[in-house]
Amino acid sequence: MRKLKFAIWMALTFGVNGAAQAATQAECEAKLKEAQAAGIIYQIRMVDSTPTIVIDEQVFASLPFDAKQNIIDTLNCALFDDGRKLGEVVIVSNTSHKRLARWTLFKGLVVD
Repeated sequence: MRKLKFAIWMALTFGVNGAAQAATQAECEAKLKEAQAAGIIYQIRMVDSTPTIVIDEQVFASLPFDAKQNIIDTLNCALFDDGRKLGEVVIVSNTSHKRLARWTLFKGLVVD
């Protein structure tokens, strides 16, 4: 039940065009902090020079594709206020540490 509540919260927070609706870099940073405070995103860190998001695997699996994409969009918005984007972002499980998805500038989000 707790995971379902998180999934619903995540879908609402990062719903369709979630990052686009956030007008400022500060609003995007606040969204990421909310997800961390809720225990959905555990860490955002660099692994071998690649930005990596450690996320709750069960919640991530239950999200629609648009919500998954908007996590990446929100991260890009929080880091850059001028529309630039990272070249690559990897999303890994908080429990198994396996890769759940990979986003690249050219291919977009590919869910494993």
